[in-house]
Amino acid sequence: MPWCFLINVHLGLLAATLCAANLEDPPHLVRNPTGRVDWPGIALLVVGIGCLQTLLERGNKKDWFDSGEIVLLAAAATVGIVGLIVRELTTEDPIVDLRVLGHRDFAVGCLFTALGGLALYGVIFLFPVYTQTLLGWTAWQSGLSSLPSSITTAIVMAALGNLIWVVGPRKPFLIGMVLMLFTLGYMSRLTLASGWNEVLIAQALRGAASGLLFVPLSAATLRSLPALEVSKGAGLYNLFRQLGGSFGIAALASILDRRSDLHRVELARHISPFDAGSAAGVERLVESLRDRGLEPEAAEVAARHVLDGMLASQAMMEAFYDAFAFIAVLFLVLFPLALLMPNEMPGKSAKIE
Repeated sequence: MPWCFLINVHLGLLAATLCAANLEDPPHLVRNPTGRVDWPGIALLVVGIGCLQTLLERGNKKDWFDSGEIVLLAAAATVGIVGLIVRELTTEDPIVDLRVLGHRDFAVGCLFTALGGLALYGVIFLFPVYTQTLLGWTAWQSGLSSLPSSITTAIVMAALGNLIWVVGPRKPFLIGMVLMLFTLGYMSRLTLASGWNEVLIAQALRGAASGLLFVPLSAATLRSLPALEVSKGAGLYNLFRQLGGSFGIAALASILDRRSDLHRVELARHISPFDAGSAAGVERLVESLRDRGLEPEAAEVAARHVLDGMLASQAMMEAFYDAFAFIAVLFLVLFPLALLMPNEMPGKSAKIE
């Protein structure tokens, strides 16, 4: 069992206790005096979203719909989500109030956060795979390399907290999109020989771009709702972001697997015993292994293994370039839609109680 994850349990219990002891709902949130709970909605939510998340997590490992398990999960997710939509639109006390999507600005914001989550969580997923699989870093080193992104995200979020009320959400959001495109371009220059400096710079840039994107998007989306519906919209907004991230991770995992196989085949075409350059390179490798004490036959076998590893690593690196390009194309498609972001903060003169 991964006991390290239990470090969050006592912190979560402490946070829940402090919230329950010190926070009170404002008057407009004290509702549902009958005490009715939408148990059917909760059950459909658990089945629909739970099966969908499991499908996205396991789909790539199970070869997607060639697996009976994935087909069953897809059917259960479809039934659960469709049932949830019907239930929540017809009950008086929905556990997830989908009616808030009737606000156009909020619906557009949810679409943005789903697609943005797809891209941003996807980048977060790619980095540890790259550093541990191709650079040979330990889990500790890989985790430590994410520290710059956390620091820059925190700095940007703190700065935007007040600045966004002056400049509006559109300008920092557009700057964030441009910075993310620049970051993806920088990432596409990472290689199998990249070191700490290159990775830390990429992480720092990604963190700054994330802060510039999510702060104005979250603020503008939730401020577009009436005060009475903000709490309903917040949960739905976060759900869209998490689902977008799950879709992004699943899509990028498939890209890495399929494109690395394709690139390996393409690269292997250039390696042949009949190719003078390839033969000379293998011979030099065999001689090097002989000089280290290996027998001739063992040196030849080891050389083939080394060559196979080099081929697999380069193919995987090419697949990472394809994944970065996929995310960049997604941001380019979203860029014109970013102009729909309001130039001034919605409800600037009103406070949410």
